[in-house]
Amino acid sequence: MASSASRVTTPSAAAVTLADDGRTATLRQGGATLTARLLGPDGARLEVRPAEPLPSSPQPPKQARNEKVRKLTVHLPASREVRLAVVFSTKESQPIPETVPLKPLAAW
Repeated sequence: MASSASRVTTPSAAAVTLADDGRTATLRQGGATLTARLLGPDGARLEVRPAEPLPSSPQPPKQARNEKVRKLTVHLPASREVRLAVVFSTKESQPIPETVPLKPLAAW
C-alpha cells in the first residue's frame, strides 16, 4: 500500500521567518521569540501556510477567515512510519545545536 505525503501543523499569529534550508523557523510576537528546529526525518521541511482548511479537508460554510493567523507546517515525505523530532527554544542567546541525540519513545 503506497503512502502519501502528510503535514503536521500548528496555528500562530506570530511573524514567521524560515531558514533557506526549510529546517528552522523563527516566530516573533509581542517581543517574544520562539525558534523551532526540525531534526527529523530527512526530507521533511517546514512551511508557512494560510490558516485555512486544505482542499482535501471539509469546507464548512461559516469557516472563519483567520487572516492574521498562519500555520507553521511540517511537510513530511511519503512514509508508512515516521519519527518526527522538533526542538523548540525561547533562548536566542543559546542557539539550538545542529544535532541532538534522539531516543525512541520506548527508551524514555
